[in-house]
Amino acid sequence: MKNTTIIIFLLISKLVFSQNEQTQKCFNSEKIAISDFESNKLIGHYSHIEIEFNTDNDFEMFYQYYIFSKYSILLEFDYQAYDECYIDKMDFLIRKKFGNDIYSETRINTLEMHKNLSRDQKSKMLDISKYYPVVESEAKYAGNDYHLNKYLKECFTPISTEKRPYRAIVLLIDRNGKLTDFETDTDNLIESINKKSLINMVNSFGTFIPAYILDRTVNSKYNIYLF
Repeated sequence: MKNTTIIIFLLISKLVFSQNEQTQKCFNSEKIAISDFESNKLIGHYSHIEIEFNTDNDFEMFYQYYIFSKYSILLEFDYQAYDECYIDKMDFLIRKKFGNDIYSETRINTLEMHKNLSRDQKSKMLDISKYYPVVESEAKYAGNDYHLNKYLKECFTPISTEKRPYRAIVLLIDRNGKLTDFETDTDNLIESINKKSLINMVNSFGTFIPAYILDRTVNSKYNIYLF
């Protein structure tokens, strides 16, 4: 009887510990979502869209362009990048800011535009001041990719000593094919170089062919992975 009591106690302790660990993990994900939201990094998820249509891929792409252009919301399909606690918290914050019907209303409106407007008319609805993470035709580097990657690798150092599956630098490329800024969650610039000098140096190497959406040049985000 005594041994049975001990086993039950250990099982309950393990269950409570596991629940507490999961609660803490969810709390941390929600904090990241709040921080991202306050930094205007708005991540929507297709699993939270209430209304679906039997549409083609062209509509879904136009919907992604439109909702990012108008509300800065980047729509994601994948659960791997963001866990459920993050997605739920971000969804709550987005709806609190834009209204509970943000997705259903924009999908209905976008479907009407998709049916009735030409590509040229749709393109004129884009906010060309924004840097699009999803585009129809990605920016392309016109110079030596190896040279660029090697230079960036020399300029950055990993934030964490833990081994990561990848290190990524996101280059912000404007409509003229010039680097204007960069973003990274995995690395810091080394102390001997500043942001302005890095941007000037990269632009001296060569230009980018800018990204396109609906036959219109747009500012975009260009990912470089440092292995």
